[in-house]
Amino acid sequence: MKKLAIISLAILTMCFTCEERETQIEEQVEYLSYGTSYGECIGYCVKEVRVGGNIVYTKSGWDVEGELPDSTCILTFIMDPLPAYVERVNLADFKKLDDVIGCPDCADGGAEWLELSIDGEVKRVTFEYMNEPNQLKLIIEDLRKLMQGFEGCGG
Repeated sequence: MKKLAIISLAILTMCFTCEERETQIEEQVEYLSYGTSYGECIGYCVKEVRVGGNIVYTKSGWDVEGELPDSTCILTFIMDPLPAYVERVNLADFKKLDDVIGCPDCADGGAEWLELSIDGEVKRVTFEYMNEPNQLKLIIEDLRKLMQGFEGCGG
C-alpha cells in the first residue's frame, strides 16, 4: 500500500505541472492502456494498467484447471492522471507505428502493448517484452514503474 501512496503522490505532482496542456490532451485521448503478457505461462500472466480519470490495474491468467479469477485494484484521483502520461507520447508518431513490432511473445519472450483511444479510435501497438520502439521509450518506462507499484495488489 505504501507503493500505491508514492505512485499517487507522483501522479498528482505530474498533473499539477501540466495543467495548461490538460484541456487539449483530454479532448484527444480518452484513455491509455499498457500491459504485458506471456502465452506459455501458468498463473497471472496478463497484467494491464488503464489510465483515464483513475488508474485501474487488472491481472488475469490461468492454471492447469482453467482460468483464474481476475484481480483488480483501482486508484482514484481528484485530478485526472491521464494528461501527465499522454504528454510523454507524440501522438502523430504513435499513430504511424505498426500494430505489431518485432515478434511479441515468440519463444515465450513476453509481449508488451500500449493502447490509446484517440478521438474515439483505438490504436494498439504490441511489441517484444523490454524492446519498445524508440518513439515510446519515455511513456513505457513510466508505465513499467507504475505497474511495478501494483505488485502484490489484489493478492
